[in-house]
Amino acid sequence: MKDSASPDLKLPLISIVTVVYNDVTNIENTIESVINQTYSNIDYITIDGGSSDGTVDIINKYKHKIATIISGKDKGIYDAMNKGTDLAKGAWIIYMNSGDLFSDSTILEKIFIEKQKSLEGISVIYSDVLSKNKQIIKRLSARRLRLIWMGPPSSHQCQFVKTELAKSKPFNLNFRINADYDFIYYTLNKGVKFLYLKEFCIAICDASEGFSKTSDSKFILKENFIVSKQYSSFLEQQLLVIVNTLKYLYSIVRKFK
Repeated sequence: MKDSASPDLKLPLISIVTVVYNDVTNIENTIESVINQTYSNIDYITIDGGSSDGTVDIINKYKHKIATIISGKDKGIYDAMNKGTDLAKGAWIIYMNSGDLFSDSTILEKIFIEKQKSLEGISVIYSDVLSKNKQIIKRLSARRLRLIWMGPPSSHQCQFVKTELAKSKPFNLNFRINADYDFIYYTLNKGVKFLYLKEFCIAICDASEGFSKTSDSKFILKENFIVSKQYSSFLEQQLLVIVNTLKYLYSIVRKFK
């Protein structure tokens, strides 16, 4: 998508959605991470929730590089992501929200050119996550699909989904934090094919507000259980109660360290 690149219509169009609200500090880095991709066939969409801190000014600075810009009040991050899905024109979609970055400028090329033959019949592509907390970056391994009852295999920033599939199952706005988990568990239960990219990570995700640092850890685990309960077996549900209890106790202990 760099200036020197012109769209190659033989390549699949990739829709990239960036959702933002009052994040003037991080939005520019995310936008540049998208527009500096060497892959040329990108449908870039930004959904702003009605920011008042200068975020919109930064978005407009790059409007010649962004296919669609929407700014206005919404019902939260998943409502905004649904708006982006509705507008998407690509064969594939990914949600790279403010603060998130692609792992490098060639990642789309690596997937949709170099691994093009591997994508036949695939509906979801996912990878490990590069998690950034301040200046420390750690690689977090993707969860095995057979353990999805514990949580999503990867974060939505590290998942490309067939746009047709995403449009058929909008994010459930009843979930404040785990709507993407609900979506990915639902699709797996429907029998769609997943492809795990073990060679590299798709994105760097901001973990500065991660699980162990939030006062809502109990709520997160409760919502996680509600999602899992819809699709998992009775035994998996009982195991998840134990796992989530241990996670919650660990989060409390960490706060006192």
